[in-house]
Amino acid sequence: MYLISTIQTRLYTESQLLFNHGNHCIFKVAWETIRDFYSKWEDSREIDILKVNEMYNNYTNHIYIPIYISFAEYNNKLVCYDGNHRCNMIDLINQDNFILIIDVMFNATQKEIASAFSNINKDILLFKSIQNQQCVENQMLNLIDWYAKLYPSFVSSTYNCRRPNFNKHRFLDNLHSIYKYFTKTKSIDQIKQALLKLNIEYANARLGKTHELYPITVISKCKMYNFWLFIDGNINPIHVIRVIN
Repeated sequence: MYLISTIQTRLYTESQLLFNHGNHCIFKVAWETIRDFYSKWEDSREIDILKVNEMYNNYTNHIYIPIYISFAEYNNKLVCYDGNHRCNMIDLINQDNFILIIDVMFNATQKEIASAFSNINKDILLFKSIQNQQCVENQMLNLIDWYAKLYPSFVSSTYNCRRPNFNKHRFLDNLHSIYKYFTKTKSIDQIKQALLKLNIEYANARLGKTHELYPITVISKCKMYNFWLFIDGNINPIHVIRVIN
């Protein structure tokens, strides 16, 4: 028969249950209820005091810090397996009635805690990855807009447009292929600087085909505006390699 532990009794009587699923329960709780009642999970990394102080300074400057912390009932103890730095930050705030949201996994095994910790941090890494991808794409879009404003007569609404014009969506696909060609090790600013150099190389026929091999209308427009990047329709990543720092 499963017995209700002292930990469960205390949490159920001194905090507000918001949600439960399986052996997970979400509570709204005052810091004083758990402050002297928990310990750090044995496999958690050591506390970085500099990080705690940084979080505290952010909090006191009204920068939002998520107050959601994960605990487990393990070996008759309440252990924190995700959020120890936040707990230490709350301790610095020194408010007994400070309210936080906690997820408590009751009657947990070491394997369950490790799995939950891994899943939480996978989500964090995925979120950071998504954020980074969005940031890179925004930089690409800014670069495309920069070229579109600089050379408006080259912008086409047709994806497969005639040379030496470019379509914004196709240019974005082209930038993605260049970025991946460098296995994401080059910044968009580095690629931008390379494209400026590449334009000069194309203008002087030092890369790509000689100008005599292109239709006269293509060469004439490129010469008129001194813009050669899309003389072949797409920018060749191999040519970018030749000029990038």
